[in-house]
Amino acid sequence: MFKKPFLIFDILFLFFALITYAIALALPVTLLLKYWSNNLILNSFLIPLCYFLFLNLFVITVGLLKRIFQPKLIAGEFPIGMNKKYLGWVMNSLFQGILISSPFATQCHFIFYLNWIYYRLMGMKVPLNTLIGMNATIRQPELIEVGENSILGLGCTISCHYSPSGKTHVQKHVKIGNKSVVGGFSIITPGVEIGDHSVVGTSTRIYPDVKIGNNVKIGAECSIKFGTVIPDNVKIKSNTIIEKFHQIKSGQTWGGNPAALISEDDSKDKL
Repeated sequence: MFKKPFLIFDILFLFFALITYAIALALPVTLLLKYWSNNLILNSFLIPLCYFLFLNLFVITVGLLKRIFQPKLIAGEFPIGMNKKYLGWVMNSLFQGILISSPFATQCHFIFYLNWIYYRLMGMKVPLNTLIGMNATIRQPELIEVGENSILGLGCTISCHYSPSGKTHVQKHVKIGNKSVVGGFSIITPGVEIGDHSVVGTSTRIYPDVKIGNNVKIGAECSIKFGTVIPDNVKIKSNTIIEKFHQIKSGQTWGGNPAALISEDDSKDKL
């Protein structure tokens, strides 16, 4: 066991960051040196072209280094320490950190296809027609699967890990279906499954191991607690707290704090 794991992490981070910048800068700098001239128009075109090329190479390099050096992420619970399973999480955080800490992370995520390439190289199962909003925080994308035509809203968070005791590390998959929406600034945690055509409202928190069915509509600022199961065609009104013990049935509408059944007919109530 290493006595200074954070120092080791910092050294690895600097090492791979230097490699990433060196590879990504090589071609753009070569082009600048080769074609730089006294022609102002040509130089004005050359600078943004080389910068755009650098962004592409930077994202691709981070993704390829991750695929080469990072052990595969394993779903499950295992000790925190120098073991292969935990090292996979550490290395995943390292390579994500290289992009996140860069001064041009926003530009990389703003360019739609570049954002998609990054998450695909990081192992996330996400189709090209799914939108990931700006400032979304996505941890362990390798364990995340998102369906066709879904939306991950502005500033939302999806994380696939937590540490229940400080001694063990838990990683679980997150799955989001087709044509579903995760609202802005909402939080999705490990083990969550969301079906097709479902909506999680703005600033709603979905706790670990929650299962949400198809065509479920959850309002803003709700809290869905650990292990809750919400079947198909359910509506949860805004500012509602749902606990695991609530016996929710398909087609019902629930609301309030404490939550209570409002209606059996899901066609009458609006969020």
